[in-house]
Amino acid sequence: MDGAILKTVTFNLLLVLSICSVLYAQPEFISLDCGALDGYDDAGGISWTSDEQYINSGEKRSILTDQSEVGQPFKHLRCFPQGKRNCYNLPAVRGRKYLIRACFLYGNYDGRESQPQFELLVDANFWATVVINNSNKTICKGINAMARGPSINVCLARSTDDVPFISTLEFRLLMPAMYEVVGQYLSLISTVHMDYGKLSDNPIIRYPDDEFDRLWVKGKIYDTDYRSTTNSIPSTEEFQIPSAVLETALVSSNKSVGNIRWNWSVPEIGEYYFLMCFAEVEELDVNAIREFNISINGYSYQSPVTLHSYLDSIVVKYGPIKADSLENVQFSLDPTNRSSVGAIINALDIYQYRRLPNNGTKSEDVNAIADIVRHFNLEKERMGDPCLPQKYSWDWVDCNQDSSPRIIAVDLARNNLSGSIPEALAILSNLKQLNLADNDLNGSVPIGLSEQKQRGKLILSVYGNEKLCQVGICKDGRKGKSSKTLFVWLIVAGIAILISFTAILIFIKIKSSRKIRKGKTETGHLNLDNFDGCRSFSFIEVRAMTSNFQTEIGKGGYGSVYLGCLQDKDVAVKISSDKSHKGAIQFSTEVEILYKLHHKNLIKFMGYCEEEQNLVLVYEYMSNGDLRHFLDGQTSSRNYLGWERRLNIALDAAQGLEYLHVGCKPSIIHRDVKSSNILLNDQMEAKIADFGLSRMGPLDGATHVSTLVKGTIGYLDPEYYSTNRLTEKSDVYSFGVVLMEIISGKHPHFVDDSTSNSEHIQITNWVRASLLKDDIENIADPNLLGNYDKDAMLKVANLAMVCTSPHSKNRPTMNEVVLELKEASQFETHEIASSHSHPSLQTSHNVDSDVSLYSVGR
Repeated sequence: MDGAILKTVTFNLLLVLSICSVLYAQPEFISLDCGALDGYDDAGGISWTSDEQYINSGEKRSILTDQSEVGQPFKHLRCFPQGKRNCYNLPAVRGRKYLIRACFLYGNYDGRESQPQFELLVDANFWATVVINNSNKTICKGINAMARGPSINVCLARSTDDVPFISTLEFRLLMPAMYEVVGQYLSLISTVHMDYGKLSDNPIIRYPDDEFDRLWVKGKIYDTDYRSTTNSIPSTEEFQIPSAVLETALVSSNKSVGNIRWNWSVPEIGEYYFLMCFAEVEELDVNAIREFNISINGYSYQSPVTLHSYLDSIVVKYGPIKADSLENVQFSLDPTNRSSVGAIINALDIYQYRRLPNNGTKSEDVNAIADIVRHFNLEKERMGDPCLPQKYSWDWVDCNQDSSPRIIAVDLARNNLSGSIPEALAILSNLKQLNLADNDLNGSVPIGLSEQKQRGKLILSVYGNEKLCQVGICKDGRKGKSSKTLFVWLIVAGIAILISFTAILIFIKIKSSRKIRKGKTETGHLNLDNFDGCRSFSFIEVRAMTSNFQTEIGKGGYGSVYLGCLQDKDVAVKISSDKSHKGAIQFSTEVEILYKLHHKNLIKFMGYCEEEQNLVLVYEYMSNGDLRHFLDGQTSSRNYLGWERRLNIALDAAQGLEYLHVGCKPSIIHRDVKSSNILLNDQMEAKIADFGLSRMGPLDGATHVSTLVKGTIGYLDPEYYSTNRLTEKSDVYSFGVVLMEIISGKHPHFVDDSTSNSEHIQITNWVRASLLKDDIENIADPNLLGNYDKDAMLKVANLAMVCTSPHSKNRPTMNEVVLELKEASQFETHEIASSHSHPSLQTSHNVDSDVSLYSVGR
């Protein structure tokens, strides 16, 4: 009998223990001791783990201050000296709400006694700024946010030169009914959880007393007394206020008045959300009533609070309440006339609204880029959302400006990549530019990418990958007679070609040995390394042709330009100063476009060098510099630039643009047409230069290309600037501004010294105002000394005005511009009657006979 009783007692005890273990298990808790080597359980029953599996960047460090004074989770930290953004990836359930808390104890870990400042991001949105003012003080930042996908990224962003760091990161799943205001686009920043009436020495209530592990700190209010109960007080499902918090309270010590008043100091201007918690902890007389009004900053928000009985509780929520300044918020609890006892308060929970406006990059692109990251083992580069926030976007991607951005460019050149090109790149449906140059890739270019390139939808750079085959060349290694036969024939054909090629080389060597000897330098004669007809130079050859960069002939945003000599001809050697990925993209764009373009009014491209991060472009030398220098009087020959010559320069430049728009299939949009990009040779013939920002035009019947706005202020098409829709008419607008410069000699923006306040003038407005008054003399360059045909100049001025129409549909095409300039030139030479006052803008369907047509992208 005793044995049976003992078994029953033992069974019941084990049952109780198992129930308790379930009740007090940590539901969906992630507690990271950042920088720690191993996991452990603390005295409060929280299981801490190392952060290794949630992040793959940063360095582990230990604090240098006295570790005996801090808790175990704060003895170590992880810092991030590399990268502008480093992110923890935490698993989540889409649509569920989470409490996220990050804590920081500097502890002079780096020995610098500094005060670092950096930013926190949650997914693609700003969360908070962290400012360390005391190396021995722990700072915690909390946020209640909803998961938009299967994970949440918590990122430390380098907003200053300071190195971000983190001590702990905690992740707690909340109940669905909690914090109803939290949604996809709105979060709540934890400001303070105030527990009133607490007498215990323990300064904080958290897990397991609060199953969601909020940190409740002891609050004080003057002229109040402590009250408490030992009985449990339940809370509503919406708020889940811990019973340990509700069991203590403050009541007014002024029994005659019974009110409670206190101030709260606003830490940051913004909108706030208040939860005020009240529970009856006193056993009052049967007829006693506790009832009071709540006012915030003197304003009563709703009907009185009434606690009807012992252990009765209520939570009152207010918000949003806007704080326009850092002044105190005044709270007041005032008993009503029928209340027999004073006011009471148990807790105050304060949050700040934080809107999350960024949707994040389109999920299809995020998944595709994640596959690419895994394929190339680039995990350290996967740091949060690829595109957002914009100032922390990934270095090797470029995105459009949609509300959910799409990836439009990927630049992984010179990244020591190996293996095949992943098919996932073809999933990036908005991809316009892909640079994989100078890696160690093998296999074939995926068919999807090749087709995109052939259709002109993708600029693809894969040169410098010696093991990579173009599509259709690499085949699967199938055994059999046919493959062996093919192999034999390839060997025979290869030997025959090699013998023929050797014979040709010997013949050329004998034929031109004297010429080769003449072209030698101390480093030997220049090597040829053709890529699809594009000459590649080594950096040693670049040094040789420029005599070690002896003569600098220009300098701009791209870098320096040096005079060089190649095969007894002067060349211009432009060396990029921009070593970033975006600088490399512009370089690759210019190489990809220029080597296919052949037109008398486009700069002749001689070759390039891309070696050891040296990005070099070699062009024909244009001895008379750029048009803007002439118009500015920065040469000794400004008066040499008469009106007839200016007309010819305008016509040359227009014909170059016409070729880009009409002669190339698909068309090419220059995107940076300006007077400084129109170069003049020794015969004063004009050629368009600088194709670093160029884009292919609309395809497959599209009306425009959606892209980030790039170009030069003063020349930018206002329609493109406001809509991100790029068309050939954007070049037309820029060229119209150039025409105004040619007429007036002025800059797109200039200062009118004739006004008392030296007003800043926009050239398009100034020309328009003068033409409305038929005052052509006012806009004509005084340096022309009146030596121009008035009808010809008026025709060009009117053409410039039509080109710069605010709406692209009202602008002419470059065909029409060329025709109008030819007519204006005939006016000047009096070959036709000077009777036109406005451009007729008849459509031209032909390109000049000396234009060499080339279908770019084929």
